[in-house]
Amino acid sequence: MPGCSLPVRQPCAIRHPTCLAAGSDGFLTKELIYEKNHSQPPSTDSTLFSVTPEADTETLLANASETLNSAREMANMLAFDLEGPQRSLVLAIHQLVEIGGLLVDQALEKVAPV
Repeated sequence: MPGCSLPVRQPCAIRHPTCLAAGSDGFLTKELIYEKNHSQPPSTDSTLFSVTPEADTETLLANASETLNSAREMANMLAFDLEGPQRSLVLAIHQLVEIGGLLVDQALEKVAPV
């Protein structure tokens, strides 16, 4: 397969159903991956990411909190690599993410007190 960077056989540690169906040895092959990804017509849906409608409020808030914590940490690490106006901008983004995190954590506490 031109341009494919996968090894000929790739072990799957998670044991997805697709991997198990690959011959019940838990390995994917380039051919199986190509077939799975190219056998269906392209989607006309422009949605790249979505959230399952069945997710409860506590789960949504917990995931939002973790996402904001990750963004805060990335901004914090990046700020130390920059100087001047760029550093100030990243620190401002860090502060906005921190405020968003506090709001989400407060909402999570109201929905599911610890």
